[in-house]
Amino acid sequence: EKWGPRLIDVDILLYGDLEVREEDLVIPHPHLTERDFVIIPLLEIEPDVSLPGKGKLSSGYRPGEVSGVRKAFRYDKEEWHG
Repeated sequence: EKWGPRLIDVDILLYGDLEVREEDLVIPHPHLTERDFVIIPLLEIEPDVSLPGKGKLSSGYRPGEVSGVRKAFRYDKEEWHG
């Protein structure tokens, strides 16, 4: 059931230049460009990432005024006291 409870939820954002339009699978993810919490980390991993048929993601991306996305920090074992 769409939007119902499930054990795991995996969203495939991109798969190279592949475009898929099936009932149960759409690649690239149809809402990828609407979600700062997806775009910001994706651009950190791959700043030159392109969307199939649309060009570089970074060229058309404008962060939302209030994205609510905050950068997480990585702590080395020596820094962690928890």
